[in-house]
Amino acid sequence: MRILISMPSLTGNVPIALVQALLSLKTKLDWEIRFGFTERVLVDRARNALAEKCLNEGFDYLFFLDDDQIPPLDVLIQMMELNKDVVVCPVADRNGEGTIALFDFQFSRIGQIKEPMVVGSGGMSCTLIRRAVLEKVAERFGKPFEFEKFNGAEISEDLNFCRRAKVVGFETWAIPMKVQHIGRRVTFTYDPEKNEVEAGII
Repeated sequence: MRILISMPSLTGNVPIALVQALLSLKTKLDWEIRFGFTERVLVDRARNALAEKCLNEGFDYLFFLDDDQIPPLDVLIQMMELNKDVVVCPVADRNGEGTIALFDFQFSRIGQIKEPMVVGSGGMSCTLIRRAVLEKVAERFGKPFEFEKFNGAEISEDLNFCRRAKVVGFETWAIPMKVQHIGRRVTFTYDPEKNEVEAGII
């Protein structure tokens, strides 16, 4: 089993607490773990580059972990044992409101999760994706991760990926694990006419 742990980074800085967590991450003996990293690249392009690396280099799973998340040490074990197509951790927001990046099929927020459940979409900050999902989404849509206008609303690259995964026949599951979010708030603005995304850090 080959797993690519992939870290998109807007700042290029990785907190020491995250490094410690990665060094202590629980895995299994038959897993081959490799790391992918992007620096100072907008999030949609970073995720696409890492997804391409996963597909081109023969990995079985892509595990996204943003550079401002501190995951539970058994997160990969728990996600793999769930054995689903896409598994997201409901990461808390950056602005202290207490909300989590988890949504139903109408993109309304899900307030809490107590057991593994199917969801419409979730943030990719701590997410495990099976290779077959990336292949099918890329085959159907070209780039797996893109900002898009959908039903008049602006959809971020991570929520849009979950929507696209559902279109090609896959489910997104959420698992109730606590991920520490230590980053500042990042905002993204999508211009559909230019097909460009601008980012800002608050």
